[in-house]
Amino acid sequence: MTRLDGAGGIVATMSDPSSHDAGVRLQCLDGAPAPPGLAADLRSLADWPDAALNALGSLIDVTLGDPVPSYAERDIAAFARQHGLEAEDVARGTSAVRALYRHGARADLPADGLRADIRALTTDRADTLVPLIASGYEVARERVQRELLGKTINAHGKVLTDIEWRLETVTESSFGKGFRLPLVTLTLRYQEDGRSSTITFNALPTVVKKIKDALARIVV
Repeated sequence: MTRLDGAGGIVATMSDPSSHDAGVRLQCLDGAPAPPGLAADLRSLADWPDAALNALGSLIDVTLGDPVPSYAERDIAAFARQHGLEAEDVARGTSAVRALYRHGARADLPADGLRADIRALTTDRADTLVPLIASGYEVARERVQRELLGKTINAHGKVLTDIEWRLETVTESSFGKGFRLPLVTLTLRYQEDGRSSTITFNALPTVVKKIKDALARIVV
């Protein structure tokens, strides 16, 4: 059965659980048992025509992120028609690979560990499926980890994304004249809850020096 998120993107599938699933513990899940149906969904890929297998990466590119885009279901249906497959079968196979990639990335699992998981799940079909699925893992892991890092940072408040500054000399105002005062204007750009915003400060040279000294002590 295919489960969709609120935007209509395919996020998970489940075939009928098999006894094989229950006995497989996965490195990408830190040794936890494989979800029911995952092995059957992966093994079903071996029944796809070669052209469909070779094009699987295009669907993974579409569905890998979280949330899955709303057009993913449309792309899966088109893929199924093109390769003479049932959309449900394409959704199951694609989602199974997606799940392995995302769990592997979350656990920072090396490629050899993912290969071992695929082999344990696909058994007699491993010779066909291990190289196919593992070939896209390194790129997918990097992409998912960038996404997870962004979520990690954004989960803890405002995230500074850029800074702009202006230096000017204040000579007079409505309060008086003859000041000759250097003044720095700092505009900080930040993101919060997916929205970009700015905040602007005026800073005297003494404060700018404190900022400079603090930044010089930060080791990045």
